Amino acid sequence: SNHSLKQVQNRDKIKIEDPDILVGFETDNKSWGCLSKRFNVLFKGDIKDADFSSQISRSKNNRDSKRLDPWIAAASSHFYVYGRIVFNLWRIFRDEITLRSYTISALHMEFFGVMIPEYSNKSLLDMIEKNPKFFVDHIVTSLEGVFNLTTKTPFLVKAIEFSRLFGIDIFSTLTRGSQYRVEAILTNAAHS
Repeated sequence: SNHSLKQVQNRDKIKIEDPDILVGFETDNKSWGCLSKRFNVLFKGDIKDADFSSQISRSKNNRDSKRLDPWIAAASSHFYVYGRIVFNLWRIFRDEITLRSYTISALHMEFFGVMIPEYSNKSLLDMIEKNPKFFVDHIVTSLEGVFNLTTKTPFLVKAIEFSRLFGIDIFSTLTRGSQYRVEAILTNAAHS
């Protein structure tokens, strides 16, 4: 079907572009998690190893301890891709700043002073049926919001600098606790 072709094209585009980082807002229930669930339903039985995460991973060996580690899943996301960093913006900003609500709209308003409209799932479904152009415009606006939150806020630069300081990877900088960071510094000092 047409939907199946688009899902395969999405998977192939990720493989061709080969990004180090995948960013999403609420990656488990929306964005990458939703795309993954849709892919898995459409291709169950049609594609060998039809798990979306496996299809876009950088390695054939896609069983990793981080994927099974409940602490990592609670601190970051259940959606994990072996060989790529998955940023769940909702969880990152929940830990970074204090707000009443951690929706993409509230975060965008906090950092940029511009509100991104939010719609319920039912409203989005009605929008798809009655006004698909408006729906696409809303999706593009939301994606621009995720892009802005990723590139125009200090969290990524801060994570990179902390990663250099502690001598650990960016993913661990964002998801692990202070004890892990202290141990990394002590390990580096001990090696010196």
